[in-house]
Amino acid sequence: MYCSGCGESLDDGASFCHVCGRTAHGRSGTETPRTDTRTNLSNESAYLAFHKSEGIAIILGLLIIGAGQMYVGKLSRGIGIFLFGIFGWIFALVPFFLLDLAVGGSGIVFLLMFGAFLLMFVIWSLYDAHELVKKYNTELLLTGRPPW
Repeated sequence: MYCSGCGESLDDGASFCHVCGRTAHGRSGTETPRTDTRTNLSNESAYLAFHKSEGIAIILGLLIIGAGQMYVGKLSRGIGIFLFGIFGWIFALVPFFLLDLAVGGSGIVFLLMFGAFLLMFVIWSLYDAHELVKKYNTELLLTGRPPW
């Protein structure tokens, strides 16, 4: 028999996984606290020690786009969002100055249209960071370990 949470091999009569603490055979698991044997902390203690703040993720995302994703441990996702944001603003500002100089004022229309798209992207990245923190904290509370 194998644990549905971490895949560890379990004894046939086991009530809990000795690695991640999940219940076996559909029992409730309220009899004893689940522990993570690698850190020797209960799930609640691990949650208190390693949980992430949703507010900090949003504030970091406001300061530097993608920093909220990096804060929660999704480094490549955060870097991708950061690079997309930087190149997006470059793509918006360069034509603004070129069109404004060459055509005489039509660059502002392009900047407003593309700026609205970038604003929606920033709002989405803040929402994404918030949801990642919620998922991270939920998994940490259930298993005592971060999900990634």
